[in-house]
Amino acid sequence: MFETATDIPMFLSFLFNGISGFVYTGKFLKEKRSKTLTGLAWTAVYFAVLSVRYVYMSDVVWEMLLEIVCLLLLEIIFFHPGWSKRLFVTFSFLAGKEIVKYIISVVSVCLYSVLSDSLLQKVQAGEMTDLRRVNRMLSFYSVSIVTICEAIAVLLLAVYLVILTKKFVWKDYKLNSYQNTFLILPCVTALCIAITLRKVVILLDEEGSQIIYDRVPETKFWIPFICVLLLGTIISSVILFQKLVQCTEEEKRGAILENQVTQLQKETKEIQEIYGDMRGLKHDLNNHLNSIEGLLKTRTNGGETELLEYVGKMEETVEKLDFSNRTGNAITDIIIRQKMQEAEQYNIHFTADFLFPEKLQIDVYDVSIILNNVLENAVEACKKVESGCVSLKSCRKGNLYFVEVTNDYAGDIVMNGETGLPKSSKADGGMHGVGLWNVKRCAQKYNGDIDISVSSQDGRKKFLLTVMLCGNASLPKKGSSPH
Repeated sequence: MFETATDIPMFLSFLFNGISGFVYTGKFLKEKRSKTLTGLAWTAVYFAVLSVRYVYMSDVVWEMLLEIVCLLLLEIIFFHPGWSKRLFVTFSFLAGKEIVKYIISVVSVCLYSVLSDSLLQKVQAGEMTDLRRVNRMLSFYSVSIVTICEAIAVLLLAVYLVILTKKFVWKDYKLNSYQNTFLILPCVTALCIAITLRKVVILLDEEGSQIIYDRVPETKFWIPFICVLLLGTIISSVILFQKLVQCTEEEKRGAILENQVTQLQKETKEIQEIYGDMRGLKHDLNNHLNSIEGLLKTRTNGGETELLEYVGKMEETVEKLDFSNRTGNAITDIIIRQKMQEAEQYNIHFTADFLFPEKLQIDVYDVSIILNNVLENAVEACKKVESGCVSLKSCRKGNLYFVEVTNDYAGDIVMNGETGLPKSSKADGGMHGVGLWNVKRCAQKYNGDIDISVSSQDGRKKFLLTVMLCGNASLPKKGSSPH
C-alpha cells in the first residue's frame, strides 16, 4: 500500500479522519450500539474508503460522492434516525476536511520552494556534488513537508470541528426543512468550490504547466483566504442559527411566563377574597361552637357527652378551613397548600418552612411563579421515587431572600449546554423545560440567580435548587397581603 514514504503520513491522516468523523458525529447523533465497537467499525470502514479513493480514484466528483454515501450509510447503520442532523454532520465534516486541504496546499508549496531553493544554492555553490545525496535530500524534504502539512491539516480540522460542536448547542432541536437548508447550503457551497479548485489544479498539471500558485502568485494569498472565509461562513451560519433558535425559544418562554402572570393576576383578587371569607367564617363558627359548647355544659338532664363529641368533630372540620402553613401572604399560602395536597396523594412527604418576604420589594406574582414551577418539578420528580420527600425552605439575609427546594429523584440529570439548566425527561421536554427557565428569569429580574446541585444521601439521590432574589429592585407593590 505504501509505495513511497510520503504515503505513510497520508494514511495516518486518513486514520485521524475516521476517528474525528466518528467523534464529531457522536456529538449530534446517538449510537445504536456500544460506543467502543461503533468507533472501531466506523474508523476501519472510513479508513478503507479513503484509502481506496486515494489509490484507485482520480475523478474528484466521484470521490466526493463515494465519501458522502459512505458517511450516510455509516450513520444509518450505527446511529439512531435523524435525517436533518445526518445531512448537516456529513456535509459540514466533508466541507471542513476538503477546504482545509487547500489552506495546507499553500503551506506545502511555500515550504517545498524554500527547501528546494536552499538545496539548489548548495549544488550551484559546489557544496553538494553527489547526485545520490541530492536525491536523498529531496526525498527527505518531501516526506518532512507532507508530514508537517498533514499534521497542520489534522490540527485545523480538529479546531474547526470543535468550534462547530461547541457553537451548535441546541443539538436536540428538531430542524425543519428551511432550517436544514440554511445550515447545509454553506457546506455544499464550500464542497463545490473545493471540487472546482481541485479540477483547476489538476488541469494545469496535465497540460504540463506550472501549478496555479506558480503561474499566479497572488493565489498563494487569495485561495487560503477564500478557504478561511468559507469555513468562517459555515461556523457563522451555525452561530446565527443558534441565535435565531434562542430568540424563538425565549419568545415562547416569554409568552408562557406572561400567561402565567396574567392568570395569577386574574386569580389573585378571588383568592384573597376567598381567603378573607374563610378566616371570617372560621372565626364566626368558632364563636358559635363555643357558645353551643357552653350551653351544653350548663345542661343538667344528661346526654351532653354525645353532643360535646359532635361539637368537637365540628371544630376539627372548622380547623380544616385554615392553612397549616401561614406564609404571610394569601397567594403563597394557597400555592403551598395545593402542592402539599398533591404530594399527599402520591405518598410524598412534604415539609415547608416558608415565609413571604413582605418587607422586601419583591412582587408576589414573581414569588408565585417561582413556587409553582419549583414545587411542580419537585413533586413530579418524587412521583418516580418510592417514599419521596420534598422540602421547601426560605430565609432572609439583609436584602437577600433565598428559596430552597430539595427533592428526591430517580435516573440521571442531563444539563442543557445553552441554558445551564437540567433537560426535561418528558417527551415534550421543549415545553416542560420552560419551568426552571422562568424561575431563572424571575430571579434575574431581582439581580439574583439560581443554583443547582445534586448529591446522594443514604443511597437516595437529592436535587437541591436555590433561588436568590435581591429585595432592592424598585418595583411597585402588587397584590398586598391581607395579613
